[in-house]
Amino acid sequence: MVRLKGILKFLYEIEVVTGLHIGGAKENVEIGGIDNPVIKLKNFKGLSDVPYIPGSSVKGKIRSLLELSLGKSSVCSCGDCDICKIFGTSGTTAKHPIRIRIFDFYPKDETIELWENYLEGAYTEIKAENTIDRLTSTVRRGGLRHMERVIPGSIFEGDIIFRIFDENEDKRLLDLFEEGIKLLQEDYLGGSGSRGYGRIKLHLRGVVYSSIKNKNGGIRVEKKALGPDNYKNVVFISEGS
Repeated sequence: MVRLKGILKFLYEIEVVTGLHIGGAKENVEIGGIDNPVIKLKNFKGLSDVPYIPGSSVKGKIRSLLELSLGKSSVCSCGDCDICKIFGTSGTTAKHPIRIRIFDFYPKDETIELWENYLEGAYTEIKAENTIDRLTSTVRRGGLRHMERVIPGSIFEGDIIFRIFDENEDKRLLDLFEEGIKLLQEDYLGGSGSRGYGRIKLHLRGVVYSSIKNKNGGIRVEKKALGPDNYKNVVFISEGS
């Protein structure tokens, strides 16, 4: 019987290194307007149209990079491999509980202040780009477009949850997921990566471990803060003992 033994919560920051574009819905079509807006929150701390980073974008990119590195040419749905155990699969092929949960990342207060100071009250920059005709070396007709981006130096914060069911297997799965985080920092997040967009850094700022114990027919949850450098020794040794 599978039993949830613990929950690791990682407190991460995402630092934007080059302009970041994660596409959002285009609500209005305006002449001279933005061709490719970024995804935004309607309301965040009383502010409107605030950019954020969806957890689904981070999760999907890490999964894709890990699948490519393991020789999988498409999204795996076998339900049994390490990728499926970490990220899950569709309901019809699911065989194991999903380990990972990646929540949305929201801008820090300092980042909102940065935007307001340097972007004249806006929260993004608009970058004009051209499509060049290779034969004539001139701008192709209709080739001018305006891309909305989050500026470098912006920092977003959010949580990543890893659920522990089996100490030996889950340590291996967590190691694999962390390799995916390294791959993401060597690649890009969002769109237009081939044009230099989307380079990011992830900074682990803290770890909280909730150990789940069976006691007298019920459960007891014990929570403790752990250091980013030694949490595996504490979690996997204590749970395996």
